[in-house]
This record gives sequence, structure tokens and C-alpha cells, in this order.
Amino acid sequence: MGTAYLATQEIVETDTLTALYQRMILKSPPGGTVVSGQDTGLRVRSLRTPRVEAILSLEREFAAAAKTSLLPGENGEIAAGSLFAAARGMDGPGGARLDERACLERGQFMSGACVWPHQ
Repeated sequence: MGTAYLATQEIVETDTLTALYQRMILKSPPGGTVVSGQDTGLRVRSLRTPRVEAILSLEREFAAAAKTSLLPGENGEIAAGSLFAAARGMDGPGGARLDERACLERGQFMSGACVWPHQ
């Protein structure tokens, strides 16, 4: 149910979520998400972005090497700040505003499987 709240008018009006994030949620087709963290123990469903692709690539390397755990920071460095970049459009708390291109490159847009926009 959480993803449905990302489609509300108020969430963007109160600057809680970027308009970009909301547009991406509303335009995401069924099946437009991927799940990362399947082998590392922290499953997260997100829209496909360059940042998510980098996370998935690291996870494939992890699985291919048959590691039993990630080294400290291996996945955390890639994921650090990615939700903040997507949701708030900033490079960190109190940081500089990011343009939409930077948000797309750095952001991890977490999402349920799909949201059906109301008409």
C-alpha cells in the first residue's frame, strides 16, 4: 500500500517527494520494477535506474564469487544516499539540489510492483 501514497498530490505539494519520483511511479508499467538484495538478505523493489543496475551488477558479482557475505561497504557505498537523491532531489540532508538527470543517475526509486493511476 505504501507506493500508492507516492501517487498523491499532497506528497509533492509538501515537498516530501520529488515530482520526478512521482512521474516515474505513475508511468511505470506492470513489471517495471526489479528486486535487489535477493542474495544479500535485504530485498528492495525499485524502478530500474542506472544506480539500481549498478547495485544488481555488484550482486551478480557477489553471487558469481560465491561469497557468503559482502565486505563492509561493498553494497552500502553504492546505495548510500540513493533514496534521498530520488525522494528529496538532494545530494544529502542539507545538501545541494540535484537536477533531474543527476537524480536519475544517483537515485534508487523504491516502489511496489506497480501503481495504477486514478482517472
